[in-house]
Amino acid sequence: MTLNTLYLEYLLNASLEKVDYNEQVRLLNAMNRYYFNENKAYVDISNQDGIDSLLSFVADKCRYQVFSTLVDEQIKTLYTDDNGDENIFVKTNLVPIIDGIYEELYKKLCSLRIVDLELHTISGKIALTQKVADVLEKIDPSLECLNSFLKFFNKSTKEGIIFLDELSDKERSEVLSLKEKNELIDDDKIFTLSLTNGKRIIILDYKGNLNDVVSIVHELGHYLFPIENFSLPIIRELSSIFYEIYALNFILESLNGSDTFLISKERFDYLRGIIDDTIVIRNCIKLAVKNNGVINKENFGKELYNLIVKYRLKLSLKINNKVINIDMNNVLQYIDNICDYLIVLFLNMKTKRFSLSFINQYVVGSYLALCAMDNINNFDMLERMLNYSYNMSKMNFYDIFVGLGVPVEQLGIVNIDSMRTDNNKK
Repeated sequence: MTLNTLYLEYLLNASLEKVDYNEQVRLLNAMNRYYFNENKAYVDISNQDGIDSLLSFVADKCRYQVFSTLVDEQIKTLYTDDNGDENIFVKTNLVPIIDGIYEELYKKLCSLRIVDLELHTISGKIALTQKVADVLEKIDPSLECLNSFLKFFNKSTKEGIIFLDELSDKERSEVLSLKEKNELIDDDKIFTLSLTNGKRIIILDYKGNLNDVVSIVHELGHYLFPIENFSLPIIRELSSIFYEIYALNFILESLNGSDTFLISKERFDYLRGIIDDTIVIRNCIKLAVKNNGVINKENFGKELYNLIVKYRLKLSLKINNKVINIDMNNVLQYIDNICDYLIVLFLNMKTKRFSLSFINQYVVGSYLALCAMDNINNFDMLERMLNYSYNMSKMNFYDIFVGLGVPVEQLGIVNIDSMRTDNNKK
């Protein structure tokens, strides 16, 4: 095993909830042998000071290679589906320009009117389901979506919507316990659980306001359409977010009164938080793509310095039990510490099976949904979006982007299938 591999495995083991101390000792001994080969002496690893000294030696040799490996792993999650199969369109187009999509989404968010849905009460669960039905009837005049929704209230199917407040304390405890173990949860208000018999239930923490309606419509965007559409994480949230935003504007149309669309405060805050919190990570990806996967101290330091200057970022890290505020004046002094911090962050994401693809599916989905909303009056976007929602897995992604009004040329997005056809003609 290489020193890089040993160091990465040690850090990964240390990031687990249940650390394997026998494995830690094995890895420390292996790293100590590398130390001996270079220094003709072993480090005393029987105490914490010795362990810290050895790890410091190894980190100085390995941290940027290990960091590059972890960034590369995250990049790969962006363009593989749930089966691990690669999508060339996403790899070629979205990975290199993902930061540009974040910036375009930020511009769109700044142009929207924010509405607090908790201020708009719903007079009971019957009124709630009626509003959902009104939205479904509007987006799908064939009533197929509406009829599927109405089947949720046929108790014999053992599927449908369950309100937490209607459960006994024991049932509520069991459902919330299942929620903690379930990975496909949208937020605290509503979530879907996949049952062992292949059926699904939608569980709502009923609050009696418009958030309940929007949340149900969002979740139905996952439930009503073919599951094959959602095998590629980067586009998994498109239908749900579009219908969520459309429902909000359809229900509150009288409050709009302009060409500016409404967005819920909850969705706005969530997306702004993602944009702000992941800016360093996104630029690490851009750096890796630009440098063929190689991140070193020099290019990482330069990139981070420029990033801090451009966005006036202020990072706070705990270094040697002391909180250090990092800005443009001292970033290069603490560049190794920042790299170590990001390594730990990536490892935590890895051990929790949480990836950038999970984050980016909301960003890309929201961006595409807002592009569609911008063009909703230019042609029958509802009909087009419904067609996409039923057939997305069978379609050319480039055609979907163009059909939703995405400025593909401006973003530098190309049609991979068209390029293949042209090459075949040659």
